[in-house]
Amino acid sequence: MILELVESPDEVIRSSDAFHREIPSDPDPARLLVRKSWYFVYDPARRRFTPSKWAGFRGMDSGLYGAGIDGATDGATFNGTRARVAVERALGTRFRPDPVLDAALASWARETFGGDVLDGVDTRKWKYVRLPEHADASREAGQYSPGADPSGISHGPAWVEISVPRSIMHRVERTASATGDGVRTVVSRALADWLDRWEAENRFRLRDVSFGGDGLNPEFDDGDWGRMREAAYEGQGG
Repeated sequence: MILELVESPDEVIRSSDAFHREIPSDPDPARLLVRKSWYFVYDPARRRFTPSKWAGFRGMDSGLYGAGIDGATDGATFNGTRARVAVERALGTRFRPDPVLDAALASWARETFGGDVLDGVDTRKWKYVRLPEHADASREAGQYSPGADPSGISHGPAWVEISVPRSIMHRVERTASATGDGVRTVVSRALADWLDRWEAENRFRLRDVSFGGDGLNPEFDDGDWGRMREAAYEGQGG
């Protein structure tokens, strides 16, 4: 088996998704890896975590991971530091501490692997990177975006990360479920509708500065601007 390091955001996404597909059928290796890991890739669209030692290798699955542990692979060295650096290069960012994600990871790990999964684990060492915001859109389309830029910047639609109250997020998720659309589609349409309303209400209107009267005096009905100017300045000197 040949190990290859990830080189693009989409390869990190693929490996991360594979980790979560493997958990139901073989949870023990994943549980042990989570306990031993300090560096995690966070998926904001699905609110879940993947150890960088898994996410950092292209096409990772349980068979390849096991072979790496056994030293039965060729190609890239099966090494956590190499995997972490590869993820950072692919996503164009560095692993950093994040107290908010500390709490989210602890909650996810206990829900996924049991309440004692973090017993004895020094969670102060945890650090994170985030998957790019186009990740879930690629999944919804049934494919990963081709030619992804290693910086993680999309050259198609613009992707931004926003924080919204949980009550609004629940409404978005209910709407997405009811309509069969993705969460990003619902958010995008809601934002577009709001912008349309705001622009309609705030469209520029030229202020009416006209004044009363009955139009031009009869002597200027021919529209001769020269005579109008002379009459305007008559008696003003110059």
